[in-house]
Amino acid sequence: MNSSNSFIENLYYSADEIKFKRNYIYSKFLNISENIKSSVIKKISTDDLYLLLKLYDETFLKGYLNENSHGNIHFSLSKRMTSSAGKTIYPGNIKYLPLNDIKFEIRMAVDFFFKFYETKGHKVVNGIIANDAVEALQLVFEHEICHVLELTMYRQSSCSGNRFKTMANRIFGHTKSYHELPTASQIAKENYKVSIGSKVVFKYNNSNLSGIITNINKRATIMVLNNNGNYADKYGNKYIKYYVPLNMIL
Repeated sequence: MNSSNSFIENLYYSADEIKFKRNYIYSKFLNISENIKSSVIKKISTDDLYLLLKLYDETFLKGYLNENSHGNIHFSLSKRMTSSAGKTIYPGNIKYLPLNDIKFEIRMAVDFFFKFYETKGHKVVNGIIANDAVEALQLVFEHEICHVLELTMYRQSSCSGNRFKTMANRIFGHTKSYHELPTASQIAKENYKVSIGSKVVFKYNNSNLSGIITNINKRATIMVLNNNGNYADKYGNKYIKYYVPLNMIL
């Protein structure tokens, strides 16, 4: 075990220290970010994520990532991720690569933060209540940092493993390894009273069509019975598929 690995394995903060450091980063981030100036996130860029990385590395990790990642941590934003709020991408042959050749990409699913306030009730991330969208962003980011740390040290990472859970708890106070941020389906159910399997009516070209919701992301996927359709069920019924904004459902 090298000394840098030992440093991370022995790193521990009390609950009060974690809260103080997280709040410090929150305030510093809002002060510096050009896109995010309040608890509501309407715009975000990869520059914001690089800023968060710098703040977390300095505040929690004492510069460990700056010394050991060799500038190989990069970021991307996704509007297509619908279940994971964050994802760490790394080479499939990571076990055989020297550390300075390993490139990491942390991808963040922005809609979870843009739509944070579209449902009521507590939003929990990693076992911790996120009071607003910025806190949710921080907590998801912390989870991905733990993946990068574990990959840097051991060339493998699993958030279901004891090693990951111990690290995430000792450094960031996480007690779980998943989020409960509102998904498109939950938002649709709470705000539009529809869910997968619902029979609905919507307006299309000045006509009202009826069908069944089969999927919900940014729009609802609705299958409408039509003898000329390109889709068929196991009974031979044919359907046309429509992608319908939720606010167009009657």
